[in-house]
This record gives sequence, structure tokens and C-alpha cells, in this order.
Amino acid sequence: MLWKKIRWWRSSKPTEATATGLAHEEAAPRGSRYLNQELSDLAFIDRVLQESANPAHPALERLRFVSLSAANLDQFYTVRVANLHRKIDAGDSSSGVDGLSPQQQLRAVNAKADRLLADQQLAWIQIRDELLGHNIRLISPGDLSTAELTDVQQHFERNVLPVLSPFIIDREHPFPYIPSGGLCVVAEGKRNLGQQTHLLIPIPSSLPRFIALPGEGFAFVTIEALIIHFIDAFFSNAQVQTCGTFQILRDNELALEERFDDLMQMVETGLKKRETANVIRLKISEEMSEHARIFIAESLGVLSKTEIEHLKEQDLPIATSEYILIDSLLGLGGMQTLIDTSLAQEYPALVFTPHTPCPSVSAWRTARFLTSHPIMTCSCIGPTTTLESWSTSFSRRQLMPR
Repeated sequence: MLWKKIRWWRSSKPTEATATGLAHEEAAPRGSRYLNQELSDLAFIDRVLQESANPAHPALERLRFVSLSAANLDQFYTVRVANLHRKIDAGDSSSGVDGLSPQQQLRAVNAKADRLLADQQLAWIQIRDELLGHNIRLISPGDLSTAELTDVQQHFERNVLPVLSPFIIDREHPFPYIPSGGLCVVAEGKRNLGQQTHLLIPIPSSLPRFIALPGEGFAFVTIEALIIHFIDAFFSNAQVQTCGTFQILRDNELALEERFDDLMQMVETGLKKRETANVIRLKISEEMSEHARIFIAESLGVLSKTEIEHLKEQDLPIATSEYILIDSLLGLGGMQTLIDTSLAQEYPALVFTPHTPCPSVSAWRTARFLTSHPIMTCSCIGPTTTLESWSTSFSRRQLMPR
């Protein structure tokens, strides 16, 4: 017993090096010793995006990494950034263990996410140009030939137009509810009497985002580009001035009470809070006019009338943390569906080779032993396998005596 106490005293006595390290740690700022969780999540999404620049990966797999990073970034905003907004709205200005308040975290997150979003668009443009060498093209409806445009118009009139529900937005018709992640086309027109009108066309999730075109190779158009090209079909006595596309991300947290005695009350409360969930991020296509951008931002509550008037007085364009322009393609997260449903089957050389980790059932029946290596192909050991060759395939660990 005395020997154990002496051994404990020797091990617990701080050395000179340990005391110096503790002194430096106490003198260092508190936040310098910790990483922020939100910024760490963005760093992980950035590492996923960096895989899209790996030349060892096939082209479609690199495009998949771009799509994965875009989907992860959208989910990050609807969960993590939404939580920061709720803290700020509640007046919480306390700092975490990293020394950052919710306001400071939000500014840092938005700055880093904007750079990440720009890198995603740049990666998409580079891969898109590379796919042209494999005859995979994203085409604008305006670049189609007369015959191709006729086929596309027939597809639009038969399969797309009947399921669309356009909304005229004015004083008598309020702005409809747009779900999180939903894509919408907005058109600005002028009627015969000079009255300005806005037409909103939500794109149903049941419609495929990308539409393949007949012909050699693989050419496709986006559903929003198709709607914009045939936008005149929705205006009978008005002249279209400008069109554009936008996408919103809402707070996914329903913030339900912990306990409800009535199930119906819980469902009704959840649905009401879902409809009034704050818009966390607004992404708008670059071709939309400034007037239409202001209309969308004000209707969704991203900007108040006071903020819009202040921007007009300063002659500044809309620029807030919840608003961003996209100069290439909205909704890059949907590219995974296009790869899995069409491109992977047509271009197997541009995706990873399918990996079969386990042998066939017949090999299991004839083998005496079955060994499995973590993250490696399973291998069977038959009757002719020696014990020495079997043992060398494992790395033995020397056990320490107690």
C-alpha cells in the first residue's frame, strides 16, 4: 500500500516542463484553444469539394463531389445557421468556448460559405467544360435547332405545362408558401394599361430537374430554362420584361414543445411553424432584374422596407448575408440524381468501378474459413491454405501484461 501511494505521488507531481506548458495555456486567449463547430463543419464541406479537383477521380465522380458539397452546404444552412439566427433573434450574445458570439459566428460563417459557394460554381464550370469532350452537354433552349426545339416544345406542353401552378402576385393575391430548397421561376411583365405584374411559377418536386434530349451523346436542359423559354404561354395580355430563377433555404427546426398532450395539437403547431419558418438563405440567378430581386427579397421577408429604402437612397444593389447571386446553375445538389439515373449507365468509364466486397456463395460453401479485413475485399481460405500464410495476413498486437 505504501509503495502504491509513493508511485501515485511521483506520477502526480508536475515537472518543470508541465508547469511551463500550463502557464502558457493559462496566458493564451480562451478562444485560441478551441475550434468553432460551425467553421469546422464548413472546413469538412470544403474538403469534400477539394476531391472534385483530384485528377485521379473520373469526371462524373468529381462532379458528384461538387454535388455532395452543395447538398451538404444547403443542409448546413437549414440546421446550423438557422440555429445561429434563432440565438440572435432571442438576444443571445454570450460567447461559446471558442470565444465567438452568435453574431461573430454568423459573419464568419457567411464569409466562408460565400467563398465555398463560389468555388463550387467554378468547379462545376470546369467539369462542365471537360464533359464536353465526352459529348455530355448542358444546352440552353435558345441554342437548339428548329427540329429539336419542336420536340422540346411538345414535351413541355404534354408533360410540364399541365402540372405547373402559376401565381399572379399583387395586392389581392399574396405571395404563396415556398418550401425549403424549392426552385421557382419569377417573370416580370407589363400589362396593356402599363400596370406591372409579377408571375411566380413554383417548380414541383415531382418533375425531373434535368430533361434529356434525343440525339448523339447526352444533351440535357434544365426544367427552369425550359419554363423561361416558353414563358409567353403564361401571359395572355401582358408583355414579358424579365425572367429569373430563385431558390430559398428555410429553418428546418420546427421548434416543437417538448411535451404535447394532444397529438393533433402537436401536428397543427408543427405545420404552422413550418409555414412561417424564416428564410435563412436566398439564392437568385444573375439574369433577374434588380427590381425583381427587390420584389422577391421583400416578399420573402429577407429585406424590410426600411432596408430597401436605405439601399435605394445610397444607390446600392441588394447585398445581405442571406442573399447571394448565382451566375451559373442553381441547385447543384440535384446533380447526383442525374448521375445515378442516366449518366452512370451511359458512361461507365466516367464513374468508379463497382466494388464487390464479398465472394460468391459457392466460395463460402467450399471454404473452411472466411476472413474479413476492414475496408478490404473479403477473401476465402480454402483447404490448401497453410496456417503460416493465413497468420501473416493479420497484424498481431502484443498484449501488455496486467
